Amino acid sequence: MSEYELRNGTPAWQVAYLYLGSRLLGAVRPVTTARLTVTKAGWGSGRVMAAPAALDCGATCTARIALETAVTLTAAPDAGSVFTTWSGTGCTDGPVTMSVARTCTATFQPVVGAPRMSIDTPTAGVRVQPLQIAGWAIDVAAATGSGVDTVHVWAYPNPGSGTPPLFLGAATYGGDRPDVGAAFGDARFRYSSYSLTTTALAPNAYQLVVYAHSTFTGTFNLAQTVDIQIPTTNPAMSIDTPGNWAQVGATFTIAGWAIDRNAPSGVGWTRWTSMPN
Repeated sequence: MSEYELRNGTPAWQVAYLYLGSRLLGAVRPVTTARLTVTKAGWGSGRVMAAPAALDCGATCTARIALETAVTLTAAPDAGSVFTTWSGTGCTDGPVTMSVARTCTATFQPVVGAPRMSIDTPTAGVRVQPLQIAGWAIDVAAATGSGVDTVHVWAYPNPGSGTPPLFLGAATYGGDRPDVGAAFGDARFRYSSYSLTTTALAPNAYQLVVYAHSTFTGTFNLAQTVDIQIPTTNPAMSIDTPGNWAQVGATFTIAGWAIDRNAPSGVGWTRWTSMPN
């Protein structure tokens, strides 16, 4: 039989009889307690205590408490974490009146944030320009949004040489990545892609470094790298006509072909000219 909360001053020991017309259906005692359940959320860690319920979550995360008892909840973050918010009806730091069963959730987040990011393109190796640098970046510690508001891209020539880096720019941020939202179980991480296209790199070896700026910490708290090589030009050409030592008239045709094998698209040439001897 279901629990019945028969209050209105009815003593706990009094039996309540249930009738349908003149037919006795049964008898129940009034409910005198309500269940308090505590859960924890977020990417940080901590404990939740409740008094006078002797609840320490930790290990014990549920207790039955006398109706109308004022229970004091305390959220205690572990080192390196911070308590951010309560969720659940009637749940807060301080007195929580147990007039009904309640589930209270304490959210803990890392003090330093919990950033996640990826460089999807380019992959390591020889790459040509225009060069697209793209991926996604989030900070799961943020309470709202993707947790990232800016992505910067730098290129370090000859990695390890100490040569000053080149700032390639702020990437366009906020593109749709439904796979990221699905992977982290929250649609707010869906609009988290970044992209930047550059033609500013001279032939050289580079380490590309992508920095994400967290809205949770207010800092650039994560970086990802990829090593690439921008090659020099790789031309090839041929003069098909006229042939070597061919006799020609005052007007003649010069024909052949020319390509740059390192061109990102097309044949790699836009014009050609002949030089007089």
